[in-house]
Amino acid sequence: MKKNILILLFILLGTISAFSQKTYYPLVESQGEPKVKILVVDIAKDYTVVSFVYTGSVPKLPFGVVPDTNSNWCQIDPRIQIIGVGGKRKYKFIKAEGIPVAPKRLYIKQDKQKVYFKVYFEKIEPGVERVDIFECTNYDNIICFNFYGVLIRNPEPPKQPDPTPPQPDPQKPTPTKPVVTVPLVTVTGKVLDAKTQKPLSANLIFDILPSQKQVTTIVSTATGEYKTTLSPASFYSVSASAKGYLVTEENIDLTKAVDKQVITKNILLKPIEIGETIRLNNIYFPQGEATLLSASFAELDQLNKILQQNPTMEILIEGHTDIIGNPNDNMKLSEDRVRAVKDYLVKKGAVATRIQTKAYGGTKPIKTEGTDEERQINRRVEFKILKK
Repeated sequence: MKKNILILLFILLGTISAFSQKTYYPLVESQGEPKVKILVVDIAKDYTVVSFVYTGSVPKLPFGVVPDTNSNWCQIDPRIQIIGVGGKRKYKFIKAEGIPVAPKRLYIKQDKQKVYFKVYFEKIEPGVERVDIFECTNYDNIICFNFYGVLIRNPEPPKQPDPTPPQPDPQKPTPTKPVVTVPLVTVTGKVLDAKTQKPLSANLIFDILPSQKQVTTIVSTATGEYKTTLSPASFYSVSASAKGYLVTEENIDLTKAVDKQVITKNILLKPIEIGETIRLNNIYFPQGEATLLSASFAELDQLNKILQQNPTMEILIEGHTDIIGNPNDNMKLSEDRVRAVKDYLVKKGAVATRIQTKAYGGTKPIKTEGTDEERQINRRVEFKILKK
C-alpha cells in the first residue's frame, strides 16, 4: 500500500513539474563553488528563474583575534548568464532577489549563515535541457559559483497530429477550401567585407535554434544583397561563408517579431590574411582547469568550418593567462588549454599538421594594471593565420 502511494505521489509531482516547467534540485555535472546550490530552475511565463542557496562561513581564528566582519560577503555579478546549445544561445541577467548586485555586497556575520536568493534571466526556449550557468569566468581572486552541465526539464512541446479530414459527401458539392495564411518575417540585408565595406557574394545557411535544424540556404547577390522569409516567434543562427574569408556566424532573434515585419541585418566577413590574429571570444574552461566546456563548442565548430573550407590554411593557436599567480603554473595551464583546443578540432576532422600551438602564460598581457575584472582581457585564446 505504501509503495503504491509513493508511486502515485511521484507521478503527481512529475505532472506538476511538467505543467509548471520547474526542475527541483537539478543534476549538475560540476560546479565552481560547492557552498552554492541550485534549488529550483523555473521556466516561467516571462523569465527563467533560478533559486539558489549560499551557505556562508566565518573562519575560525586563534583565541583573542578579532574577526574581520567585512571579509566574508556575497553578491551577484550582473554579467551572470545562462549558456545553452553548445554556446549558440545566451540568456542575459534581468534582476536578482535576496542578494545584492555588484558592487553592493551582503556581509556574512555568522558561521553557516544561509542566504536564499533568486536570479532572473531571459526565458529559455523549449528544447534546451542542458545549460551552463556562468557567474563569472577565469578570475584569479574571486570564486565564481559557476555550474556546468545543469540538466533541466524543458522538452519541446509534442507535435499535434493533423486531424483526419472529413470525407466528402458525393451528394454535395465540394466546398471551397479557405486560404490559410502563414505568418512570415522578412530578413534582409547585405554581406560586406569587414575592412573595405565592399559587397560580397556569400553562402548563407539559416538554422533554427535550439534544434539547430537547417531551414533555408541562400546566396547573396553580386551586390551583397540577400532576402529570405522566416517564421516569427523563433530564434535563428545564420552562417555566412565566402572564398577567401573567415566563416561568420550570428544570431537572429525573431521571438518577438510579428507577421510581415522586415528585419534588416548586415553581415560582415573578415578576409583571410596571413599574420592576422583572431581572438576566440567564447572559449570556456572551469576555473584553473583545461577541460573544454560545452559552451565553447559553437565557437570551435565555427573555426573548424573555416579550416574545412580553406584546405590549405594553417593556423597557430595561442594561449594566454593573467600575470597574477605562479608563472610556471600559468604556463602549464595555457599549454594544456591550447592542447585541448587542438584536440577538439582534430576530433572534429581537422588535420593535426595544419594546427600549431603556442603557450605564453602571462608573458604577453594586454593590461598590466587594474582590478582582476579589468585584467580579464589578458586571459584569452587566439589563433593566428600562418598560411592561406
